[in-house]
Amino acid sequence: MIHKLTDNEAVKFIEEVGINGKEYKVPDGANIFGEVEVIQRSFSSGKPIFTKTKGHNDLLVTGSVYMSEKLNGMRSSFRTVPVDVQLGVHRAEDVVLTSENIANERICGIMVGEGGCASNYDEVYKVNRASTHVPGMIPFRVVPQNNDLTGTEREKYFLRTVQGGYVYYYGKRFNTEQEINVMYEDGTAVPIDIDATTTNKFIKIFTKYSITINSNEIREYYKITQGSTRLSRVNSCGLIAGFPGLNNRGEEEFFNVRTLTTFNMENHALKDSESKIDIIYRVHIQ
Repeated sequence: MIHKLTDNEAVKFIEEVGINGKEYKVPDGANIFGEVEVIQRSFSSGKPIFTKTKGHNDLLVTGSVYMSEKLNGMRSSFRTVPVDVQLGVHRAEDVVLTSENIANERICGIMVGEGGCASNYDEVYKVNRASTHVPGMIPFRVVPQNNDLTGTEREKYFLRTVQGGYVYYYGKRFNTEQEINVMYEDGTAVPIDIDATTTNKFIKIFTKYSITINSNEIREYYKITQGSTRLSRVNSCGLIAGFPGLNNRGEEEFFNVRTLTTFNMENHALKDSESKIDIIYRVHIQ
């Protein structure tokens, strides 16, 4: 069955069953949607400067394929060029796909971009669900190759590539370990013996992911490419998934990186060292 998504409609699991040649369709599918909150804060005071009203992201085709592979424990024949290969982090022959390493694939971080909105503040572009990455991918960090990141600072990032004497890091890990939340709409916990209760309260199930874009991130890229941080901005973000492995330096990297979701938003400026941005993703399945 082909279901065409309309604007602001959540992606659904839709079940159809064939019995003795007759098709039966479950009337209501299960919604899968991402709720995104973006908060721009003052670095010195920590107080919010601007808060983006919560909105829903779009699930990309590559995200749907990823979920289908995870559910079935098998690889799809629909194979786009993964983001790590597009960026030159890995060669195509370095990414070996098997049914076994599907189990190791996971949502591993977030990417950001500068192509989700026009230069004027409020003209946000509609997400292209056929795209394989966030629009206008930009790196979190850009540092000279002879002064590369090390230690705990290096551990925050992945999708490392070297160009023209500089090291670019396009992926960032989450601030905290994600947790699957099962709660009532009012925020109270759902007991594990729920099957023995008689409540009619709505139950929501979601996983929370969050990162912070700090004052030393993004601005380096604009300084190097444009000579100024005046236009430093972020207006798109997305969850990415892949399976871990070691690069040729013995560091952990992620392979077969695919963009699952994209959320386009207004421009969030990072032109001065007083700005930082919190991005909070909540992926709901209900």
